[in-house]
Amino acid sequence: MEERQRQHGGTAEPPAGQRVAPAPEPISQRTGPEARARRGGPAERRSERALLSPSEACAPPPCPTPEETRIPRRLNLVFEAAGALGIAEVGAVAALSEALVNEEKYKDTYISYLAGTSAGAIVAALLGAGYTHTEITDLFSIDTAKLTRTSGLARLPIVGMYAGMAWGLLTRLGFFRSDIFLQLLRDALRARGVRTFGDLIMPGCERERDPARRYRVHVVASDITRGRMLVLPDDVNAELYGVEPDDMDVAQAVLMSSSMPLWSPPVRVTGANGVESYIVDGALTSGFPIHLFDVVAPETEDTLTLGVRVSSERYHAVKFPSFYHLARAAISTAFMARDVSEIAKRVDKLKWARTIQINTGTAAPFENLSPLRRESLYNAGYLTMKRAVDGNVLERRVPVRAAAAGSTGQSASGPTQT
Repeated sequence: MEERQRQHGGTAEPPAGQRVAPAPEPISQRTGPEARARRGGPAERRSERALLSPSEACAPPPCPTPEETRIPRRLNLVFEAAGALGIAEVGAVAALSEALVNEEKYKDTYISYLAGTSAGAIVAALLGAGYTHTEITDLFSIDTAKLTRTSGLARLPIVGMYAGMAWGLLTRLGFFRSDIFLQLLRDALRARGVRTFGDLIMPGCERERDPARRYRVHVVASDITRGRMLVLPDDVNAELYGVEPDDMDVAQAVLMSSSMPLWSPPVRVTGANGVESYIVDGALTSGFPIHLFDVVAPETEDTLTLGVRVSSERYHAVKFPSFYHLARAAISTAFMARDVSEIAKRVDKLKWARTIQINTGTAAPFENLSPLRRESLYNAGYLTMKRAVDGNVLERRVPVRAAAAGSTGQSASGPTQT
């Protein structure tokens, strides 16, 4: 115990009566057939309640008393574009889920709206479809190399992979095909009865016409044809994109949000006006859209928006004349640097006062993770969120409101992190 306290900043013993969650079980013991067999069916698992809110009042209710606002009744969650590091966000979801299920003071707190970009869009969509953090971990444990293909040229000796990537760039505008990932995501969502955003309408908001409040899940993509950020399904219509919000394929929306330029082909859609639109990764326009719920969801006195982002060392070794290293460094900087540099601006004090930041060292967002590295990232997310919850981050309403008012207090000066 003393050694663990030294490793994590000498955390003091918890107050008397406070429950302490055990250390996260190794990811290898939480996933795979044996783990699923241990967990058994729904009736055999430990008692747990639903995490998603059963319904929402689209019209803001009367303001509650101060005593009722200390513990938020609703949480809006936003997940950053983190690439391969998204497994750390799943670890954070695991710690938050355990707190909501096991802590008596959070018995009336539910997850309401969800949003994300790229890898964060995957987490948001699966959570919104009803997946648990354990099930999402299983999906994230799939080897990413199996999800990408180039072409038949890849079978050529020595130069095959590069020839396949070049052919893909010339014929599809992307090195790798994305059809395997799309089908995997469709199958996962349909297993929970989710095909279109019509299946993700917020209970209680069936008659709501504003798409920002109508749907539980929102994902961010980039329309490079029109040079704009695209919030899905809010911003689509048949005239421009050939589909109405209710009928939009959720899996395709997530693919749009995670189609990194050059690596993956852009998603092409044609509207009733005959214009073909090219849609790519949402991180190009907003990698961490925590501002989304400032206007999207019905913000009330008992609602708290919480963002989860992954921080890593953002240094890149550009090895001349390697086009791969140059492209990776340029794209990573374009996607990730803006949200970091804006931290000093007044408008971002509100952003960082409600952000859980997971530090991952020197991990690159586009690396192919080993099982050990995946477990390390998951545990980093779990421990970061656990410390934040133990530090009453869900009850920290005063610092958030102070940040919104432009205060420069300590709690508004930066994100909660390890």
